[in-house]
Amino acid sequence: MVDFKAMKERYPRAMIVVQGISILVIATIFAYLLMAPFYIFDIDKQILVNIFTFPADIIPQPYNLVGILFIPVGMLLIIWANYTLQHIGKIGLRAREPMQLPSNLVLVGPI
Repeated sequence: MVDFKAMKERYPRAMIVVQGISILVIATIFAYLLMAPFYIFDIDKQILVNIFTFPADIIPQPYNLVGILFIPVGMLLIIWANYTLQHIGKIGLRAREPMQLPSNLVLVGPI
């Protein structure tokens, strides 16, 4: 068998990807289970469209597409933060591994 604990210590990023994919598979199965009654009992799916797209009717059509511009802005902020941590702050990728044990614990501070 596969020793997941050893793999998690040796390949932490790969295991994060594996966990993400497993959560995606579970969420997909859950979504199919939630939609099954609509297909079994032949319920009109327009009810779901009316419920979940209601806020889109509040903002008129040409202006609700402005939200698409926020996606590249968010990506640029992530790239800028990564650059700031790596090059200006001298904090490498290994130093900010989320699954590793911290080297020291801060007990006093502003919080």
